[in-house]
Amino acid sequence: MSSDEDSRSARFIDWLARHRLRWLGVGIGLAAVLVLFNGWVFSPARLPSTASKVRPTTAGPEIEPEQVGQLLRKGNDLTACRTVVRQFQQVRTAAPFAGTLLSEDDLRWLRQECQLDEDELNEVASPAGTALDAHHLESCLLFADAARALQVAGQSERAQASAAFAWVIRQVRLQDSAEVQGPPSAVLRRGWGSESERALVFLALVEQLGLPGCMLVVPGSGGMKPWLPGVLADGEILLFDTRLGVPLPGAEEREVATLGHLRSRPELFKALSAWNYDVTPEQAAQAEVRVACVLSALAPRQRGLEQALNRTQTVRLTVAPQPLLENYRQAAQRAGLAAASVRCWSNRDEATPLRAQRTFLPPGEGGSDRSRERQPRFNGSVVPWSALPAAVEAVPAEVELGSRLRDQFARPFLDFTLNPHLPRDLMLRGRLEDAVSLFVETIDRVGEQQRVLKARPEFQDEFLSWLRTARLAQEDWLLARNRAATARTPEAQAAVTAAETRFLEAWRQGERQLEKDGQPIGPAPLEYLHGRAGAVLSVEAAYLLALAKQEQAEALAMRTPVDKIDPEAVQAAWRAAADRWQKYRADYPAAPAAPAAALGLARCLEALGDRAAARMALEGLPATQRGWTKAALELRLREVQSR
Repeated sequence: MSSDEDSRSARFIDWLARHRLRWLGVGIGLAAVLVLFNGWVFSPARLPSTASKVRPTTAGPEIEPEQVGQLLRKGNDLTACRTVVRQFQQVRTAAPFAGTLLSEDDLRWLRQECQLDEDELNEVASPAGTALDAHHLESCLLFADAARALQVAGQSERAQASAAFAWVIRQVRLQDSAEVQGPPSAVLRRGWGSESERALVFLALVEQLGLPGCMLVVPGSGGMKPWLPGVLADGEILLFDTRLGVPLPGAEEREVATLGHLRSRPELFKALSAWNYDVTPEQAAQAEVRVACVLSALAPRQRGLEQALNRTQTVRLTVAPQPLLENYRQAAQRAGLAAASVRCWSNRDEATPLRAQRTFLPPGEGGSDRSRERQPRFNGSVVPWSALPAAVEAVPAEVELGSRLRDQFARPFLDFTLNPHLPRDLMLRGRLEDAVSLFVETIDRVGEQQRVLKARPEFQDEFLSWLRTARLAQEDWLLARNRAATARTPEAQAAVTAAETRFLEAWRQGERQLEKDGQPIGPAPLEYLHGRAGAVLSVEAAYLLALAKQEQAEALAMRTPVDKIDPEAVQAAWRAAADRWQKYRADYPAAPAAPAAALGLARCLEALGDRAAARMALEGLPATQRGWTKAALELRLREVQSR
């Protein structure tokens, strides 16, 4: 992104945070089911406490534990999760679940080992449901669906962890993060993130596989710094590199390095030296383990809901922190690491699983972000503001017209990326056929929109003409308000009302089809803005369509021989995915996702046995990249060349 684009994005995000856009709650805070290109999101009501209890209410019937799974099968978005938490709490209020209270020893342990402050202890210790519980449930259900879609049940823990890691690397392409790091579910839906965001997504996924995760930290200039995530599997701590996008290589080909390897085989780092690796064998030998826990999962009240859900599906809402920490300490000791070097990952200066969700949300949603800026800033990162027309950018974002125009431009990106009922979400949950169909439908719809707009060459001028009229109406409204603030007379207030009416009528003109002599002659002026957004959105839809086709091939390839899958069907799936990747690269060679597309294409071609074509897909691209993206491409190219 150019410096001009960076500046433009930063200016809008600053405005976004100040004005609490109506889509503040999109994504993690989604308050209503939306349809692409229709509808919008309003900020959820704010409650006074960061640990606001979900109080019993007469709205809706109570549900018994066995009904929880049935209710969530009808919908597992945030709205449904709020209903489940509220109504399940009604049942527990009448008959409290045994073990929902923490002892003084428990609280002391959490304060010391997890470094929880008083607000966090209140959140964990409350026997009643809280606003944060719904977000925790929604996130766990998303990752539980993704875990089931991996189809790794019955495989070794090592194989499960490796499959989960490969899926995360495909689904979250490496890209510099926005200034605000989002919680794992939001990052996963967005589809790109930094190495630390990738790590949190990976840890959330393996948790749903029953594999507890951790972060290795190593000495740095300012103390211990996060390095890479690990997973406790088969009694060992396996290590994965979210920057290079590969498991840390062990001594044998395709072996995943363990914590024990780091301490006993420093020569393993020789393989990484070619990539300007920034962790030395000496630093790795001093690595310490930080065990990943989620704040809401520490609350005993989650156990009853977890048990109710697990009557019909497997989802993990809770964690027993003391046994977990002890298991990690035993594994670390077997690897030659002192038990004292294993602690809960709770550093407040880092984005950790413990606080990722709570620090992201405003108090009304059970969060601790009293600025109420983090969620809208993150949501703003999914909108390509560099494509906003210059004439729209010239309208101050602080005035009503500027706000509405930016809403119109941002809406399709926010809906498409963060809405839990659209194709991206379906793909993450393993509903690949439905996702593919909807991606194709989206691409076709946008293509038709572009054809209609291109058929009218004068359409841009018509939009600009309408925009001038709307700006004049906006200016008149502002002048009338300023005069009324000074005069404070009935006449002045009437002038404000009249000016507001003219502005609203001007806006409605932008939503109506252009007419001449009462007959429609062209699209509504605001369709120009929608068209600019659609042209960019179609690029992302094409990328996700290719990725969904690859996931179909990956799913077929993961099935066991007893399923008697036709090898020709598997090859056909890889070919279909390769064709989509090739089309994407041909249509959008300079897209930001080009490196990820090259990696996807190389994977498909290698699965088809065409290693020469796989090499060609990767050659040349590393020279146009930098940082860890460049290193990941070079590493993958070397792997293909060596086979």
